[in-house]
Amino acid sequence: MITINGKKVQNSKKNKNIEELISHVSENYLSESEIITQIEFDKKNIDDTEYKNLSISDFKDIDFSTKKKDDFYLDTLNSLETLLNGLVVKSNLITSEIDSKKLNKNFLDLVSGLGVFIETLFYFKTLYSLHSNIQLNVLEKDLISILNDISENTFINDYQFLNELIGTHLLNNFHQWIKEVIPELKKLK
Repeated sequence: MITINGKKVQNSKKNKNIEELISHVSENYLSESEIITQIEFDKKNIDDTEYKNLSISDFKDIDFSTKKKDDFYLDTLNSLETLLNGLVVKSNLITSEIDSKKLNKNFLDLVSGLGVFIETLFYFKTLYSLHSNIQLNVLEKDLISILNDISENTFINDYQFLNELIGTHLLNNFHQWIKEVIPELKKLK
């Protein structure tokens, strides 16, 4: 059974794989102001790289969750802000650990969280056509540059520079996102 937000919908007989079904649902059941936010296959989330080549017949139930683009826009910004606040806490913990030349789970969590933030930001910019936002692009490039520097200096064990990168540059970048960019983006919707 195929549902959208819990309501049963008909599938065209010609849709045999998941990608075709997604196109069918988008074209026939969603308004221009709606987007698909999640797809559950037999009550489980499957990564989009995994389901692209699967057949509809592989599943008993496929449920699409949708949201209005404006609601999703604000939800995403709020999630990014929450993630950044968590990364600020991790960064502060790490700078005290770097002094003792220890990098542990907090450091791995920080790097992982930065990856999630950058990937989400990319999809967000694409979905809402924000690639021309100069402030957003400059801050994103700065963040990627800091992440690259962190990676390089972790490899050569330059703990003093890592401490400066995380404790100063990265925290300043986070604060600009939290205090300037995200509030400005919220005003756009």
